Formats: sequence, C-alpha cells, structure tokens
Amino acid sequence: MTVAWISKPDHEGTVDKVTRRVVGTLFGVAIAGTLIATIPYSGAFSLIMVGIASYFVLAFLTPNYAITTAGITVFVFFLFRIVGFPMGGSITARVLSTLIAAALVLTAVRIGPQPRRPEEHPVL
Repeated sequence: MTVAWISKPDHEGTVDKVTRRVVGTLFGVAIAGTLIATIPYSGAFSLIMVGIASYFVLAFLTPNYAITTAGITVFVFFLFRIVGFPMGGSITARVLSTLIAAALVLTAVRIGPQPRRPEEHPVL
C-alpha cells in the first residue's frame, strides 16, 4: 500500500513524497515506540493517543504529508496496543516495509521512462 500512496506522476513529486513518508514514519515510530516503552498500558491513554493521532492525520493531510504519516503510524501502533497485538517486531516491520517500499518506488522512478522536456514535444 505504501507504494501506491507515495508514487506520483513526476520524478520530483515522487522523491518529495517518498522523503516525507520515510521521515514521517520514522518520527511516528519514535513517538509511539517511546510512549509504549515508557508508559504502562492504559486503555484510556491509548484511546487518547488514537484521538490525538487521528487529529494530526486529518489536520495535516494536505499541508504536511510527513506529519500525516507520523500520525498514521502513532494511530496504528496504539490501535494495535488496544487490541493486544504483540508489539515485539511491529516497529521493525513498519520501518523495514516503509524503507523497502521507498526503495522500490525510487528505483522505478530512476529506471522508468523519463518525462520529455518541453522542447522535445512536437508542435502541432
């Protein structure tokens, strides 16, 4: 799913979106990981974090994709925590899957067809 979200029709847009996705994911993992590791489980606290993360997802969807991605990451980890999903390898899996998807998209952009310059377009 990450590949679909970060692919853009232009090279610069794709690189920018990939960068924001990776930075946001790492930031979200740092926030969620730190809070989960240092604060004992509380259903109420987890619900509050889901609410705060939801706000950041919706408030920053258009203006700042990195913050949105951080919010999504925190949202998902605290939902996992509420339902009792084991957190052991989840953080590593989230980071690795995001990095692999980013590498795939950047590779595809690099080896895929390059856009033509305006002077190369035929004049009709």
